[in-house]
Formats: sequence, C-alpha cells, structure tokens
Amino acid sequence: MKKWKTAAGGLLMASFTGCSSSGFLEESPPKVYLEASNHLYETKVGTYCWESTCVDKAGPLELLKTEQPIKVKANESLSLVIKYKRQPNEKHMAQIQNSHEVEIPLKKS
Repeated sequence: MKKWKTAAGGLLMASFTGCSSSGFLEESPPKVYLEASNHLYETKVGTYCWESTCVDKAGPLELLKTEQPIKVKANESLSLVIKYKRQPNEKHMAQIQNSHEVEIPLKKS
C-alpha cells in the first residue's frame, strides 16, 4: 500500500497558469481535488500565476508537513478534479514518500 499526500490530505502540488484577463477568471485558482476510491480529497495549491498575479509558496514538503497521508492501493487510479469551466493551461502533480518527491505524469481525460 502506498502512502500519498494531498493538499488537505497530502499529495498534490498544483501549479496553475491563468489564461487572460477576459473577465471569466476568478481572482484566485479554482478548487482542486484528488479523487481516489470514489472519494474527493481537498488539495493545497503551491506556487501559481493566475491572471496578472503570481504567488510563490513554500515547497511541497513544507506545505504538507502537518497533513495526514492518504492511503491508496498500489496501482489504484487517481484523478485530478478541477471544478472550473475553463481549465488551467498547466497542471503538475508530485508524489511525496519518505521526504522524496517524484513528478507524476498526468493523462488527459
């Protein structure tokens, strides 16, 4: 069994780049969730640029040091769910295990 961390549970570090200031974008990035076993886990947003604002945050280990790991079965399918009509043009996910960070390739759905 692998231990994953997500934002409000431990694993995800998402980086967003906004599109344009066309009036359709919110002031901050949309809510992002990690879906595993039909359950949505909240995430924490790391460094991002949205519209004309860029925010630099601590690295994932520092952001997630107080979060509890999410336990998932080996080879279990996970989904990144972004609840926003217009999707960001960049998304990143990392797995953190024993203080070791590995970039996770995302498949388009």
